[in-house]
Amino acid sequence: MLGLGTLQLNTMADMLIAMWPVWVGATMFGRAVTLDERSNAILSYTQALYQFPLGVFGIAVATAVFPLLSRASNDSAAFADVLRRGLRLSFFIGLPAAAGLVLVRHDLIYCIYSGGRTGFTAEGVERAAAVLLGFAPGVWVYSLNHVLTRAYYAKHNTRTPMRVAISMVGLNLGLNLTLIWPLREAGLAWSTAVSATVQFVVLLALSHKWLGVKPIDRATRSAMARILLGAAVMSGAVYAVMWLWPDPAGWSHRALRLASCVGAGAAAYTLAAVVLKLPELRWLFHRAPARGTDTAAGMSFE
Repeated sequence: MLGLGTLQLNTMADMLIAMWPVWVGATMFGRAVTLDERSNAILSYTQALYQFPLGVFGIAVATAVFPLLSRASNDSAAFADVLRRGLRLSFFIGLPAAAGLVLVRHDLIYCIYSGGRTGFTAEGVERAAAVLLGFAPGVWVYSLNHVLTRAYYAKHNTRTPMRVAISMVGLNLGLNLTLIWPLREAGLAWSTAVSATVQFVVLLALSHKWLGVKPIDRATRSAMARILLGAAVMSGAVYAVMWLWPDPAGWSHRALRLASCVGAGAAAYTLAAVVLKLPELRWLFHRAPARGTDTAAGMSFE
């Protein structure tokens, strides 16, 4: 629970601090707190936007790869192959999702949470966009953490992820109490993303000792570099749509620009994946082998 629940625990800490003006008052440590009664709502609503791609894709990949990792736990070569492919697939999905959320954050928040008499005000949209700008860059690392943590579990090591998770909750809390002063509620989002990144780096650094493999080898680095290039192409396509369609007026025009950005980004990323010969695109549509087939073949993702 602790090893896999770091993000949830950090999210809970974020919410508790965001509720400070409501539960405690307008001061913290003798200083006027930068948060207000709306901070909790802004944070809560914005969290749902980055958790959608994480839940639909990131955690789904980690859940699917876990039994394959467990099955290969006694075969170092097969274990390394499954882990690397799981990390690559999570990166393939998570990186463009992170980039896309950053680019369309204003339109996305406006279309979902504003545009009506009971929706976010213009100030609320700006504050929520700042929060999403903090959460979104970590979408890819949230996904990779789930895969890497399950790799430790497949090796019957629950203690290491737990210790790292507890440390990251402490780091997140310290960053929360530091970043809220210059960044308001957006500081809570940035602290979550930074803590998740540090967690990934630590788990990766400990993997050779506790997993007996190097999760990121030369081939994986090369694949991730090409995925990064594909995400850059996608980002360019999205930015071009926004540049050609500046400052749309009204909800319907904002929604149409958002849909255009999503369509252009998806088409550009798919085309880039084909041109760059990224096998992760094929892995997304891979079907598990029938029962009774060779286990190693089932773990090859081919």
